[in-house]
Amino acid sequence: ELLFQAGHKSAYVWCEKETATHGLKGVEVFHHYMKRLSQRGWGQFRVEAVDPQTGRARVQVRHSVFAMERRNARSCYMFRGWFPGSLEYVGTLLGKRLKLTASEVQCASEGHPYCVFEVAPDVYNH
Repeated sequence: ELLFQAGHKSAYVWCEKETATHGLKGVEVFHHYMKRLSQRGWGQFRVEAVDPQTGRARVQVRHSVFAMERRNARSCYMFRGWFPGSLEYVGTLLGKRLKLTASEVQCASEGHPYCVFEVAPDVYNH
């Protein structure tokens, strides 16, 4: 939970700063964030689906630095807060106040070809 909160805040603030620096609009911010995460060596992030109005998304992570270290257990929980944090910031750009969560539904450390995260509204924290 501590990693979720730290990652969430980090993503939100990073997106806020990058928006000001690059003049990004709406969901462009989320795609830019995924690109930069990939460039920084955390893994290769690919947005399979995103709905900026609801905050729902599905993100694929190939070559996760965390999945490469463990076997037979989901190990990429470090990323969990990043997706909601960045998409909640996108929501503010659209005039929405989203409260999101994410779950790792598949991990490469369990033998899958890549990790998958799903982002959805957090029904427990509204």
